[in-house]
Order: sequence, then structure tokens, then C-alpha cells
Amino acid sequence: MTITPGRHEISVAGTKRWTWCALDAIGILGALGASGSVRSTDPHTGASIEIEFVDGTPQTDKHLFILA
Repeated sequence: MTITPGRHEISVAGTKRWTWCALDAIGILGALGASGSVRSTDPHTGASIEIEFVDGTPQTDKHLFILA
């Protein structure tokens, strides 16, 4: 996690931080049981993707797919 802006942003209680990848951002909020949001950018289209979390649980039907 860093204070340097990047493609993967975490926002908790109005404080923003950035991570190296979307999986880190999602995992941090989930592991902390925190409420906030994750905002990332689709690497192919540049579209913004935002997922709200309440007590560490994503409030969406969006999915993260990781190709092994």
C-alpha cells in the first residue's frame, strides 16, 4: 500500500491509499473487515471499476478473475 496515486485505489473513512494490484485492494478491505470502496481501472478499456464494501463484504455482483 502506498500514498502515491496509482490505478488501484482504496478509500476508507475519506482516506485514500493505493495498491499495486486490484487483488491487493480487495483483499485489504476484506481482511480488515473495513467499510469503504475500491476503485480500479480496466487495463484493456481504461474504464473505471468501483466496488463498495461494508464491514469487509463487497456490495456488488462483480467478480475478479485471476488467470493462473
